[in-house]
Amino acid sequence: MTIWIDESDCAEGIGTVGDVGFLVEHNPQGRATSYSLSLHPARKNMSREPVLEGWCGETNNVSVQARGLAEIVRIARNGRICLECIATTEAELDDLGYPELMP
Repeated sequence: MTIWIDESDCAEGIGTVGDVGFLVEHNPQGRATSYSLSLHPARKNMSREPVLEGWCGETNNVSVQARGLAEIVRIARNGRICLECIATTEAELDDLGYPELMP
């Protein structure tokens, strides 16, 4: 799956081609879905448990889904960032500091 996000939706410390992060989907009720790329996985809103993939909860009518890992594959001239979802590997999760999330 390929997703385009704005530069502002990318966590500080991520932003060059080849960088990998956790893809998070935000679904505000009645509005368009948006995505962000983070250095940290999304967390369940009650237990605060980190989640690699799956529903995390809903707060203020915004549902949050963890969508796994994504890699920056292209940066457009206007700063928009193209992400490609990637297969989760133990090495990637270890590199990001979350080896316990390996399914």
